[in-house]
Amino acid sequence: MSSAFNGVRKWLNMTSLVSPSGQKSEGSKAYPKVGSELFPYTRPSFLGLSKEAGKASADHEIRPILVAQRELPLNAGYSETINAGKSYLVNEDQAFAEMFCLHVINIDKELKEDTITKLPYWCFGIFDGHAGAGSSLATVNQLQDIIHEKLHEIQDVIVCDEKNYGKLPVLHGAVAPTISFEAVVIGALEQSFLEMDNRINRDRQVHKITGGCTAVVSLFLKNKLFVANAGDSRAIICKDGKPIPMSKDHTPETDRCRLQVLAAMKPALLGKEFTRLEFQQKPRRKHVGKKLFCRDRNMTGWALKLITEEDVFRTQMISGSGKAARLLETIGTTRGFGDFDLKASYTGISVKPFLTAEPEVTIYDLSQESIDENDILIMATDGLWERVSNEKVC
Repeated sequence: MSSAFNGVRKWLNMTSLVSPSGQKSEGSKAYPKVGSELFPYTRPSFLGLSKEAGKASADHEIRPILVAQRELPLNAGYSETINAGKSYLVNEDQAFAEMFCLHVINIDKELKEDTITKLPYWCFGIFDGHAGAGSSLATVNQLQDIIHEKLHEIQDVIVCDEKNYGKLPVLHGAVAPTISFEAVVIGALEQSFLEMDNRINRDRQVHKITGGCTAVVSLFLKNKLFVANAGDSRAIICKDGKPIPMSKDHTPETDRCRLQVLAAMKPALLGKEFTRLEFQQKPRRKHVGKKLFCRDRNMTGWALKLITEEDVFRTQMISGSGKAARLLETIGTTRGFGDFDLKASYTGISVKPFLTAEPEVTIYDLSQESIDENDILIMATDGLWERVSNEKVC
């Protein structure tokens, strides 16, 4: 599927208001069926689909393009269509668009009066499912609430002026320069992603939660745009007709160093089937005793290595290049949620230890830029980015 939020055109001045008190099947093994589904299958609620329309939306021949049937926050737009046949029966991708509000009670001891600071924020998410819709459904139904819980925990810090951080009980005695509004929001997003993955792992012990999903989430808070990404979905800002990348695709190639470091620390994860080394060309028997270029963890360049029999018979942990790059010959993305039961093709080696839900967070300062209604944020799955470049999209 190619799904996208676009047209976030109304870039609002998100200041606090003070008032009186008042969440690709690529060589995977079958996932075990455990219990009932955690969440019933639906398309995003803002599409307003009937049951009949929902079934029609999964037609791989007609492939209808669906758009939101109600107004979305910040004048956002949305469209989706199912892929050409890779997904079976249902569209495995999901999305949400929500507005929330933080409420902080301010106690004025001198005036003996309480006020409430209301701080609205907006959250958008795109989740590209693969090998089943279970993980994307779990994510779209829970992640936004987890994010809200994490932001609620730190709302005193978010609302407070940084020069007054020392007065906050949670920061009493802390070294103020080490804390910033941006840093605590990034931490909340990072915690939210990791907790979401942990919930899927917990709930799959009781419920049937199939597959995995990538995640890209955009958070508009206090004149800042935070984009948290885990996987190969993508977010860009189109400003003055030019793209500003707000995320980086996580593939076996871009995550190579992290994967090789993990494999070096825990070689048993590769069994005797794979090698963490990346060779410039596949070692063959004729190369034994000769040198070929390869690279290991923490290397950006190439170095010569004497080829052994082991190098010949072990498969490279990362194979292919570009969109054909695969981890353990199985999956083309290295971050996201779920995939706890995913096994490498033909070997049965678990892929999940090499995957992570850890997002990378990018910040865009809306207050420092001249934004107008022609400048938009676009979020989409790789169904869009595989076919058009950032430049063409803008």
